[in-house]
Amino acid sequence: MSKNLKRCRDLIAIELEDLKMDIEHLLEINKKKIDNDEITNYVFRENRVTLKDEINAIKTFHRTVDNLSLSNFNSREEIFEYLENKFERIVEEAGYGKGILYFVKRKLNKIRKYLCITQ
Repeated sequence: MSKNLKRCRDLIAIELEDLKMDIEHLLEINKKKIDNDEITNYVFRENRVTLKDEINAIKTFHRTVDNLSLSNFNSREEIFEYLENKFERIVEEAGYGKGILYFVKRKLNKIRKYLCITQ
């Protein structure tokens, strides 16, 4: 079972990195829009702050996943439940925007479905 738990943790880390890269791409798009006068400086700054906040949240989530002690879990579902609750607490305590939880939970559900199909 520990091999399955490690695979689960690894997939979560991969998906968090993918999400971070998507948000970094949005930062690039935001920069192009201000350079092309498609958005105002105010919108640019607000977008930038929000996106960087989301990146910081993901980095924190990633550290949580990296430090996860698999010996504390008996199943993949226990890992998912723990991380969902932990991520919610991180967002609340750090003051990150709650919108990032929607995207992270989608990634976790994607992994759940994948693991069900491939098991």
